[in-house]
Parts: sequence; structure tokens; C-alpha cells
Amino acid sequence: MYICFSVANKLTTAANAIVLQFTCPVFLVLLEAFLFHQKIRKRDMSVVLIVLFGIALFFFDQLSPSGIAGNFVAIAAGMFMAGMFLTIGNLAPSELGVFQLGIPYVLYAIASKDCPPLACSLLSAFEPLLNPVWVMIFDGEKPGLFALIGGLIVIISITVWVIQGQKEPA
Repeated sequence: MYICFSVANKLTTAANAIVLQFTCPVFLVLLEAFLFHQKIRKRDMSVVLIVLFGIALFFFDQLSPSGIAGNFVAIAAGMFMAGMFLTIGNLAPSELGVFQLGIPYVLYAIASKDCPPLACSLLSAFEPLLNPVWVMIFDGEKPGLFALIGGLIVIISITVWVIQGQKEPA
């Protein structure tokens, strides 16, 4: 996941690399259905499709060959990220996070006991808000219009999904 993300950052914009990594929920829903025989809920599939639409807009901003390659490498990072969420959330003991990235993953491991893997992955998609902002401030790289629109679609759809999920009975 981290190697793909680093390579994607070199081949495409920082905004594209971080947001495209969050194709993770798409892979997560599919893997949970196939590996753990979990039924795909309409609400989950709806948010995944909306997120995919938002992510698709990123391909309109970076049309150079290296930009497109970087976009696909960032999507591969999303696939590996889904594997991480599944491993920590379903297969591995919750203490595994201590050895990966320290305190953030310890906190994630604690939260994963009460939060399904799809919810954890969608909530983590808020990171795209900060990465392009920091890169713009310190490096001057500005995300394109389609990337901004796509990012807003991703963040708003995830926010609505999480809020609606809080209203449903456990």
C-alpha cells in the first residue's frame, strides 16, 4: 500500500494519489462479500458507487501518460488498503496495529472492535482533505477543478453515509 502510494505521488498529483487510494471501500465491499459471504447492503453499495463517481473525476485532471499511470497505481494502493482493513478488522488480533504505524493504528485497532471495516475505511477517507492542502501550502501544487469536485463528492457522500448509519439500529 505504502509503496504504491509513494509511486503514485511521483507520477500524479498529491490530491489524485491520496483520494484515489480511497477506492478502498469498493474493494472492501467486494472482498467482504466474496471472502466472508457478507450480504452487500443497498446503502453500502450506493455510497461506494457515489464515491467511485467522485473518484472518476480525478482522471479528467491528469491526462498525461505518467498522470494516468499514477492514478492506476493509486487505485492499486486502494486495493492493498482494503486488504489492510480486512486483515486488521477480521483476521488479525487487534494488537497488529502497534507494529505497523504505532499510535494511529493502535487507535484504529481499538476502534475496529466497534466499527465495521467498511465504516473504518470510509471514515479514513477524510485524509484527502488535508493532504492536498498541505502540499499546496508547502509545495504550491494546486489540485485541478475536477479533482476538487471529485473530492467534495467523496467527502460529502461518506459524511452522509456515516450520519445515516448512526441513525440505524445496531
